[in-house]
Amino acid sequence: MRVPVEVDDAPFVVLRAEDEGDRLAVILNDGSREPLRPETLRLGPKRGSVRDGEGRALPGAFNRAAAYQLLQRLAEDPVSGGAALVLGARRWTIPRVERA
Repeated sequence: MRVPVEVDDAPFVVLRAEDEGDRLAVILNDGSREPLRPETLRLGPKRGSVRDGEGRALPGAFNRAAAYQLLQRLAEDPVSGGAALVLGARRWTIPRVERA
């Protein structure tokens, strides 16, 4: 039996971010390991999508330890003046989203 649940915050919490070659993997609170999708990251309340659920991305929030692990890989983005995630030779601008 399935019971729909509405979550006010992110349904997943990222516990750790780990190197996986030239990518990052995230360990979620349900014990699963997912590839980090840098293009979904946001600086703000909901920081990224961590899993596909029935064809749609599900948001995940980073706990303090995982946020620090990710922040170690951020650099200033000279174009936007904001932050960019740097993994190897690749760089993703991370937009800031203000709380509504």
